[in-house]
Amino acid sequence: MSALVAAFEQLIPPRFALNRAGSYWIVEEARAGNSRFEISGGKSHAFTLDQGGEDVFPFFSTALKGVKSVNDAIIVAIVGKDAYVVAVEMKTSRGQTGDALRQIESGRLFSAWVRQLLSFHGHSAGGPCKFFGVVSLKPRKQVRKGSTTRSAELPAPIPSTHGGGYPCFVLENHPRVSIADLVQKIPGAPGSC
Repeated sequence: MSALVAAFEQLIPPRFALNRAGSYWIVEEARAGNSRFEISGGKSHAFTLDQGGEDVFPFFSTALKGVKSVNDAIIVAIVGKDAYVVAVEMKTSRGQTGDALRQIESGRLFSAWVRQLLSFHGHSAGGPCKFFGVVSLKPRKQVRKGSTTRSAELPAPIPSTHGGGYPCFVLENHPRVSIADLVQKIPGAPGSC
């Protein structure tokens, strides 16, 4: 397992780790319109700071809007020989994509801060790391009309609207996805962490 994955695993308390079913990390929000998303990460560690009522940044006040916002999940994964950090945000509709992209940028900034601290204190080998975001929109509920098992094609990523040069996937009918499959859809190099 990569030094970066191991460092995040040691740093983030176990109560923040996502549940795992087989090779899939489960992102859940019990009371949300889009309440479940599954993402496969291979050699990875996944966690959420969105703990429903728990103040994960008690040293920040609420005076400055947005500073305490967190995204639904962060996955640190190895694909091939490359380290990736993936920020996930679940929303109900396409109209909420702009807000989701802001939360993904918050996740990128948080991850970059953590990586720099780990590197500074000698807890991670540093090295290159790639970043991208995933917005999971509520899948449509449609009755199957046949016996086909073909899944919807993954869309091409869009560039971040908040700078950083990283791609973001907006998934409308993909309640389950693999980080390795998403990486295959990224043209060129993803943004760095």
